[in-house]
Amino acid sequence: MRVIAAGCSLTGKGRAEYRRLASRVTATVDVEGSQLALGKFQSAIGVRGASSRVNHGIEQRDSAVRVGASGAITYVFRDSKFTVPNGSKDCERDFPGAIWKRLREELHPRNDDVVIVSGAGDEIAARLGAVSAALTLA
Repeated sequence: MRVIAAGCSLTGKGRAEYRRLASRVTATVDVEGSQLALGKFQSAIGVRGASSRVNHGIEQRDSAVRVGASGAITYVFRDSKFTVPNGSKDCERDFPGAIWKRLREELHPRNDDVVIVSGAGDEIAARLGAVSAALTLA
Protein backbone atom coordinates (compact mmCIF):
# COMPACT_ATOMS: atom_id res chain seq x y z
CA MET A 1 0.00 0.00 0.00
CA ARG A 2 1.17 3.48 -0.79
CA VAL A 3 0.26 6.41 1.47
CA ILE A 4 0.31 9.96 0.15
CA ALA A 5 -1.30 13.22 1.24
CA ALA A 6 -4.40 12.49 -0.86
CA GLY A 7 -4.89 9.09 0.85
CA CYS A 8 -3.95 5.46 0.39
CA SER A 9 -3.84 3.40 -2.77
CA LEU A 10 -2.80 -0.12 -3.69
CA THR A 11 0.56 -0.70 -5.28
CA GLY A 12 0.84 -2.74 -8.46
CA LYS A 13 1.49 -5.84 -6.35
CA GLY A 14 -1.56 -5.03 -4.20
CA ARG A 15 -3.77 -4.61 -7.27
CA ALA A 16 -2.55 -7.96 -8.63
CA GLU A 17 -3.37 -9.69 -5.34
CA TYR A 18 -6.82 -8.07 -5.28
CA ARG A 19 -7.51 -9.32 -8.82
CA ARG A 20 -6.38 -12.82 -7.84
CA LEU A 21 -8.69 -12.89 -4.83
CA ALA A 22 -11.62 -11.38 -6.74
CA SER A 23 -11.33 -14.10 -9.39
CA ARG A 24 -11.59 -16.84 -6.74
CA VAL A 25 -14.00 -15.53 -4.10
CA THR A 26 -17.65 -14.77 -4.84
CA ALA A 27 -19.69 -11.96 -3.32
CA THR A 28 -21.51 -12.83 -0.11
CA VAL A 29 -25.17 -13.85 -0.30
CA ASP A 30 -27.50 -13.34 2.64
CA VAL A 31 -29.43 -16.56 3.32
CA GLU A 32 -31.61 -15.69 6.31
CA GLY A 33 -33.86 -18.37 7.67
CA SER A 34 -31.62 -21.26 6.70
CA GLN A 35 -30.80 -23.87 9.29
CA LEU A 36 -27.25 -24.23 7.96
CA ALA A 37 -25.44 -22.04 10.49
CA LEU A 38 -25.93 -20.70 14.00
CA GLY A 39 -27.32 -17.23 14.47
CA LYS A 40 -30.27 -15.14 13.39
CA PHE A 41 -28.49 -14.05 10.20
CA GLN A 42 -26.56 -16.22 7.75
CA SER A 43 -24.30 -15.28 4.89
CA ALA A 44 -22.82 -17.59 2.24
CA ILE A 45 -19.73 -17.20 0.09
CA GLY A 46 -18.00 -19.35 -2.52
CA VAL A 47 -14.33 -20.02 -3.18
CA ARG A 48 -13.48 -21.35 -6.63
CA GLY A 49 -11.39 -24.53 -6.86
CA ALA A 50 -10.49 -24.59 -3.16
CA SER A 51 -11.64 -28.10 -2.19
CA SER A 52 -8.09 -29.43 -1.89
CA ARG A 53 -7.34 -26.84 0.82
CA VAL A 54 -10.22 -27.92 3.10
CA ASN A 55 -9.27 -30.25 5.93
CA HIS A 56 -12.25 -30.61 8.27
CA GLY A 57 -13.77 -27.13 7.93
CA ILE A 58 -12.73 -26.29 11.49
CA GLU A 59 -10.22 -23.70 10.28
CA GLN A 60 -12.97 -21.83 8.44
CA ARG A 61 -15.31 -21.98 11.45
CA ASP A 62 -12.58 -20.70 13.77
CA SER A 63 -11.75 -17.84 11.41
CA ALA A 64 -15.42 -16.81 11.27
CA VAL A 65 -15.75 -16.95 15.06
CA ARG A 66 -12.62 -14.81 15.54
CA VAL A 67 -14.31 -11.91 13.69
CA GLY A 68 -17.57 -12.16 15.62
CA ALA A 69 -19.67 -14.84 13.91
CA SER A 70 -21.42 -17.53 15.96
CA GLY A 71 -20.15 -20.26 13.66
CA ALA A 72 -19.68 -21.40 10.08
CA ILE A 73 -19.97 -24.60 8.10
CA THR A 74 -17.89 -25.50 5.07
CA TYR A 75 -19.37 -27.40 2.12
CA VAL A 76 -17.31 -28.91 -0.68
CA PHE A 77 -19.10 -29.09 -4.02
CA ARG A 78 -18.16 -32.44 -5.49
CA ASP A 79 -19.85 -34.42 -8.28
CA SER A 80 -22.51 -31.68 -8.43
CA LYS A 81 -23.43 -32.25 -4.76
CA PHE A 82 -22.89 -30.27 -1.58
CA THR A 83 -20.81 -32.42 0.76
CA VAL A 84 -19.44 -31.93 4.27
CA PRO A 85 -15.83 -32.96 4.96
CA ASN A 86 -15.95 -36.25 6.91
CA GLY A 87 -19.76 -36.07 6.86
CA SER A 88 -22.66 -36.07 4.44
CA LYS A 89 -21.88 -36.93 0.84
CA ASP A 90 -25.17 -35.38 -0.33
CA CYS A 91 -26.46 -32.57 1.87
CA GLU A 92 -29.48 -31.87 -0.34
CA ARG A 93 -30.69 -35.43 0.18
CA ASP A 94 -29.76 -35.63 3.86
CA PHE A 95 -30.96 -32.13 4.86
CA PRO A 96 -33.67 -31.11 2.37
CA GLY A 97 -34.62 -27.45 2.06
CA ALA A 98 -34.93 -24.52 -0.30
CA ILE A 99 -31.51 -23.19 0.70
CA TRP A 100 -29.65 -25.56 -1.63
CA LYS A 101 -31.44 -24.20 -4.71
CA ARG A 102 -30.67 -20.66 -3.55
CA LEU A 103 -26.97 -21.47 -3.09
CA ARG A 104 -26.85 -23.02 -6.56
CA GLU A 105 -28.59 -20.03 -8.16
CA GLU A 106 -26.63 -17.32 -6.34
CA LEU A 107 -23.12 -18.83 -6.12
CA HIS A 108 -23.08 -21.07 -9.23
CA PRO A 109 -20.81 -23.68 -7.62
CA ARG A 110 -18.70 -25.93 -9.81
CA ASN A 111 -16.95 -29.15 -8.90
CA ASP A 112 -14.14 -28.58 -6.39
CA ASP A 113 -15.56 -25.23 -5.26
CA VAL A 114 -16.18 -24.53 -1.59
CA VAL A 115 -19.26 -22.85 -0.15
CA ILE A 116 -19.13 -21.47 3.39
CA VAL A 117 -22.20 -20.43 5.36
CA SER A 118 -21.54 -18.21 8.37
CA GLY A 119 -24.11 -17.32 11.02
CA ALA A 120 -24.22 -14.53 13.59
CA GLY A 121 -26.53 -12.33 15.64
CA ASP A 122 -26.26 -9.50 13.11
CA GLU A 123 -25.84 -9.21 9.35
CA ILE A 124 -22.41 -7.59 9.39
CA ALA A 125 -20.87 -10.25 11.64
CA ALA A 126 -22.36 -13.00 9.46
CA ARG A 127 -20.86 -11.43 6.31
CA LEU A 128 -17.49 -10.79 7.96
CA GLY A 129 -17.45 -14.36 9.18
CA ALA A 130 -18.06 -15.68 5.68
CA VAL A 131 -15.34 -13.48 4.16
CA SER A 132 -12.83 -14.30 6.88
CA ALA A 133 -13.50 -18.02 6.47
CA ALA A 134 -13.15 -17.77 2.68
CA LEU A 135 -9.80 -16.02 2.98
CA THR A 136 -8.37 -19.08 4.77
CA LEU A 137 -8.78 -20.91 1.44
CA ALA A 138 -8.07 -18.19 -1.13
